[in-house]
Amino acid sequence: MHPEIEKLIDLALADGQITEKERNVILKKAAELGVDADEVEMVLDAKLRQKLVKNKVSNKIEDIKKCPSCGNVISGLSKTCVCGYVINSGSINEVKSLEAAIESLENLIVEIRTLKNNPNKILEERITAKIEKEIRYIKVRYGDDLSVKKLINELEELSNNSLHSINKKRRKRKNIFLIIFALVILSIGLFIYRIISFKTPEEKFISDVIEKYGSNIEEYKNSKNYIRDSILFYKSFDDIFGKNINYDKINLKFPSSFKFYILAREYEMKKDFEKTNKYIDTCLALYPRFAPIYFRKTYSNKLPSDSLLHNINKAIELNPNNKNKFLLRRGEIYLNNMENYELAYKDFKEVTTNFKKSNFEIDYNMLRCLIGLNDYINTQELYSKLKILYPTKVDEMIDKQTQKNIENLINQ
Repeated sequence: MHPEIEKLIDLALADGQITEKERNVILKKAAELGVDADEVEMVLDAKLRQKLVKNKVSNKIEDIKKCPSCGNVISGLSKTCVCGYVINSGSINEVKSLEAAIESLENLIVEIRTLKNNPNKILEERITAKIEKEIRYIKVRYGDDLSVKKLINELEELSNNSLHSINKKRRKRKNIFLIIFALVILSIGLFIYRIISFKTPEEKFISDVIEKYGSNIEEYKNSKNYIRDSILFYKSFDDIFGKNINYDKINLKFPSSFKFYILAREYEMKKDFEKTNKYIDTCLALYPRFAPIYFRKTYSNKLPSDSLLHNINKAIELNPNNKNKFLLRRGEIYLNNMENYELAYKDFKEVTTNFKKSNFEIDYNMLRCLIGLNDYINTQELYSKLKILYPTKVDEMIDKQTQKNIENLINQ
């Protein structure tokens, strides 16, 4: 069929009927276009019948929209009149549709209830959306019916109660989770804090000592007492042979390095090594660069030789310009091991050179080193010197048998 003919037919049938004039116009146009008139008549009649059937159905729907009971027009898709009458055209199917919708709604509420034991939010939202859809459908179709309204209200309340219970349970679980999570974070934080702030017993001791005495130290260092005590202390400390040691005039009221050194020395002489070490450690915490305290530590009880050497070397490092006392002590430590006799001899020799005079105790230790090293020539020279300078002390310090052995060694 030619498009122009179809267009004319559609225009003519727009009002649902066709006049004789419209028919003649269509046939005339068909003749001009060379379209068979019988074909045009057949199409025209077919479309006219379709239009009439459609209008008839529309009129039937319009009739249904009027309430058979009171005659009022029922608006929209509602099947219920304001008078309470429910229209049931195709009644059996429509009534079943209402029952099916209510049953579907009830099944969805049952599903909501089962979520109490497993409140899955996504599943809950999906079911809730279906419930809302069913309720909307029932309200639109049957919402004006009083019994249906009552049923819908009951179902909505039941649905809301179930959802409230689920949300309450979810909030409870969420709160429990948040509490557990907070406790875990708190525990981790405390653990990290303890690691960061952890102090070894030694570090804690130093921290406590500084906290106890720290505020008074600077005040003491800037006072005349510090200068006075410093002069008195080093006057006694530098006496390497211990003839003029006198710490009595030093003020022990202040938390000075001198005070802790003197206290450590006093308790060491009393063989109270626990208090000795306590005052040594206190002094080291407050005055880690105070050379004499490292010297004092070499007299501490039960320190291994490596530790003794470490401490005396530290003292020499901190006070290299006034180290004679430290060298003597290191020589004594070396003398405890025959493998270190040569090192011991060097330290004793350096002290003797620095003093430029002889001392029996130093010379005697040097003699012991030379004998251990089998140095016959220097042994003979030093032994002869000692017998001349200190004949009495030689007899006191060296027994007759040892003297005889030395002479035999020299005579070899």
